[in-house]
Amino acid sequence: MGRFGITTGSCATAAAKAAAMMLAGKKCPGSVIIDLPGGGTLTVPIVSSIHNGFSATASVIKDAGDDPDVTHGSEIQVCLEPLKDGPLIFEAGEGVGIVTRPGLQIPVGEAAVNPVPRQMIRQAVRQETDCPLKVTISVKNGKALAEKTFNPRLGVVGGISIIGTTGIVRPNCRMAVIKTIQLSMRVAAAAGIDSPVLVPGNISAKAAARWRGAKQTEMIEVLNEWGTGIDSAVAENCRRVDLVGHPGKLAKLLTGNFYTHSKEGSQAVENVCRVARDQNIIIDGIPNTTEQIFAELDKTDGNILAGELADRIAQAVLYRCANRLIVRVGLIRMDGAPIGESGWKEGT
Repeated sequence: MGRFGITTGSCATAAAKAAAMMLAGKKCPGSVIIDLPGGGTLTVPIVSSIHNGFSATASVIKDAGDDPDVTHGSEIQVCLEPLKDGPLIFEAGEGVGIVTRPGLQIPVGEAAVNPVPRQMIRQAVRQETDCPLKVTISVKNGKALAEKTFNPRLGVVGGISIIGTTGIVRPNCRMAVIKTIQLSMRVAAAAGIDSPVLVPGNISAKAAARWRGAKQTEMIEVLNEWGTGIDSAVAENCRRVDLVGHPGKLAKLLTGNFYTHSKEGSQAVENVCRVARDQNIIIDGIPNTTEQIFAELDKTDGNILAGELADRIAQAVLYRCANRLIVRVGLIRMDGAPIGESGWKEGT
């Protein structure tokens, strides 16, 4: 299972509670106990604190456990400033993003602090003081870290998001990717995009921009989770979906494998060779990669194979979505150069 970690929301909650304790006239402890949304508690160390007579600030170091989280080791700081009146309000400090596009859980213009962390912070602070407060959350190097996340694609600018629904981080990177894809599709749909372009990563995204004229806001990065991308497009009532990627991934879809990690599912090479045989295209020897197959074919055979392969992949996607989407598939080389496409396909 691996070692559990704590969410950025739990870090901010612990820091906020420590700051609230200081505002209430208490000494900041070496650690605080916070309540988790699903029940139970969590003890979180406090690494620094200061009370200047007006505001109080405390910070926590994010421990992601065994999860490969880019925020692991980051210092998350919360400053509480008393207000004359009003409710608890949240502000984005340095390294915390601002929401700029609709479709997220937080309105446009507000700090990217998700609803569950907001509730956790309110509860923790209110255990110590009833004073109206401004809660400013900061993350050192958060702006640079955000560039390694999906935040720029989701319309969160200037830093990371303060997230978490359970308070703890389970070492399950795949589930985090799935949730991000679903959220990305929801954001795209809220912006009126009904023809998203699914890409596995940066090379395909650049190819889609050059070849398809796709805008960044139209592209959904699915990594290996093609099934989630397609299912999410259906869930958001999209009209069409465009897949752009390397046959080394997309050919796996032919046999129903919509999770295309190299350790999972059928081999793309076998599927491409099968399509080649059906088209009477001769492939010499036993190729190691799909890239090798297309590199060694002449232009005519390569075009025929790529076109047929793209058509069959589109049909596999139509089957997956029960003909609820119009589908197009574009195949590229490792350098991003296009090698073939299907044209738009729809079920009958």
